[in-house]
Amino acid sequence: MKPPSSRFFIFRSSLPVLGVFLFFFLIYALCAQRGLSWQDSGEFQLRAFTADYTWTQGIALAHPLYIALTRGFMWLLPRSSAAYAVTLASGFSMSVALVLLFALIRRLANGRGAPALLATVALGFCHMPWWMSCMAEVYTLSLMFLLGELYALSRARESSRWLLLAFFLNGLHLAVHDFALLDLAVLGIYLLWQTIRERRPALFFLCAAAWTIGAIPILVPVANVCRTDGLLAALKSLLFGSYQGFVTGSTGMRVQLAIANFALAAVSFANPVWLLAFKGKSQEDGSNDPVFLDAPFRNALLALTALHFLFWVRYFVGDQATFLLPTLGLLAVWTGIGAARLAKSRAYFIQLAALSVLFAIFVPFVLSKALALNNFGITRIRTLPFRNEFAYWLLPWKTGEDSCERFIRSAARQLDAGDLLFADATPSSPLFAARASGRFPTGVRIISPYEPLSREKTLEEMAKASRIYVVSPKPGYAVAEEILLGGEYRFVKEGVLYRVIKK
Repeated sequence: MKPPSSRFFIFRSSLPVLGVFLFFFLIYALCAQRGLSWQDSGEFQLRAFTADYTWTQGIALAHPLYIALTRGFMWLLPRSSAAYAVTLASGFSMSVALVLLFALIRRLANGRGAPALLATVALGFCHMPWWMSCMAEVYTLSLMFLLGELYALSRARESSRWLLLAFFLNGLHLAVHDFALLDLAVLGIYLLWQTIRERRPALFFLCAAAWTIGAIPILVPVANVCRTDGLLAALKSLLFGSYQGFVTGSTGMRVQLAIANFALAAVSFANPVWLLAFKGKSQEDGSNDPVFLDAPFRNALLALTALHFLFWVRYFVGDQATFLLPTLGLLAVWTGIGAARLAKSRAYFIQLAALSVLFAIFVPFVLSKALALNNFGITRIRTLPFRNEFAYWLLPWKTGEDSCERFIRSAARQLDAGDLLFADATPSSPLFAARASGRFPTGVRIISPYEPLSREKTLEEMAKASRIYVVSPKPGYAVAEEILLGGEYRFVKEGVLYRVIKK
C-alpha cells in the first residue's frame, strides 16, 4: 500500500490550528459589541471612520497598522456595520494570537496537542482577553505580534531565518503598540548572544534591516516629526506620546484608581488552571523533561514575562487593567509548558479546559450580579447614561451592550443646530464618530479635551450658543472646569445631558 504523502500530514497537522482560529473567531464575532463604544474604543472607531493614522497625542498612540487593519474590515463589511467591523478586527487578532499560542505550545511539547489546547482555551476565555476581543481595542493585535515573535524565537536555533522573522514581526509590532519596545530589548540581547556565539556580525545587520523594513509604518511619522521638530521631540513622541509622566512613573499613584484596576485584573487570574504555570520539571535534574525548552529561549521567555509584568504593575493609568494582556499571554505560555510536563491523558486536559471555561463564564457573571445587589461601598464619581457599570466592566461578552448607542441616539434627538455641548474624553469620541457617519447633527458645536480652547475662546463659543449642555458636571469630567464649575453656573438635568444655566 502506498504511504500517505507529506501533503496529507501537513493538512492533518493544520486542522487543529484551523479549528482553533474558526472556533474562537466565531465566539468573538458573536460576542462582539455591535455599535459605537465609549472611551478608547470609540476613539478607534472614529479614527477608522476618518482614516486617521496619526491622531493628536503623539506617535506612541498613533497605532497606524491597527488602523489599517480596521479599515480593511470596514471594506469587507457593509457601511451600515462599520462600527461592528472595527470591533471585529479585535476578535480576528485575538484568534490569530491563539493560533500562534497553540502552535508554540504544541511545538514545545513535542507535538502533543492536548496541553496546547488547554493553554489556548484558558487564554481565549480569560476575562480581559475576551473583553478586549469584543471591543474595538489595539491590545489583541499587539498580543498577536508578541506570540508571533515568541514562536519565531523558539525556532531561531534551527535557522537564522526565524530570527530575522522575529525582528521583522517586532518592527511591525511597533507600528501597533509600544509594547514592542519591551520585546525588542529581549530580542536584542538574544541577537547579541547569537552573534557572538556564531561569530556572525552580518547576522546583526540582517536583523536590523529586517526590523527596519517591518517598522516602516511607524518610522515614517517619526521621520516627519524629526524633520519639523527635531530628533529629540520625535523620540519623545515615539516613546511616550502624551503619557510621559505615566511611563516614567513621575505622576505617582492614585490609590483608589489603582485598587480598582487591580481588582478588575484579578478577575482574569480567577482560574485554577493558571497554577500549572508553576509546575516544575518532571524530574529533579530535568533530564527527562518532556518539554523542548532550550536555555536561550527559556531565558528570553523569563525576561519577557518579568518585563511585561513589571511594566503593567507600575503603570498607573486610568485603564491600567487593559495593559495586562501581554502578561496574560506569557502566563498562558508558561501554563502550556507546565501542562506538557504532566503525564496525563487527553481526557484529563479536556476536563481541565472545560473547568477553565466554567470559571471564565461564572466568575464575572456572579461578581456582576453580586455587585448589582450590593455594591459593597464601591462608588463612582459619575455614571454614564444607560450603562450598567458593573456589567460593563465585568462581563466580557458585549453582544447586548448598547449603552453608548442609546446615548448617541438620545443626544441627537435632544440637540439642535446652534447648541453647544461640553463632552469629556469618554463620550466625545463616539459623538464625533457618530457625526462622521452622519448620525449626529453637524450644527451642534462639541468642545472636547481633544481640542482644548483658551478661556476667552470658550466664553466666546458659549456666548454664541443657543443652548449649552454638558455630559457630566463633575470634577474631572467637565471640560473647561475652571469656567463651568467656578460657581457661576448651575446644571439642570434634561434628557441624557445637563443644561448649563448662568446663575
